[in-house]
Amino acid sequence: MIENNVTYISDISEMPSFVTSWFAIPKMKKFDFKVALIYDEEEGKVLNRQEEKVTVMVLNDNKITSIEFVSAKDLGSVLK
Repeated sequence: MIENNVTYISDISEMPSFVTSWFAIPKMKKFDFKVALIYDEEEGKVLNRQEEKVTVMVLNDNKITSIEFVSAKDLGSVLK
């Protein structure tokens, strides 16, 4: 397992429950990073988003210090 300080937050509030339990969660358990799931649509609305982008939030002492929106293909370079 890779050691890092990455937590992937996924809003699965609109995902059908059978897809969540049969496919999504088993796949996410294999990730090399922590995963936080949002089940409530209202909770997911507070996160900043852009269409077709990954939101990268950098925290320092549990405070957001920057927010960046990147394409999935550029995500690897941002996380280094």
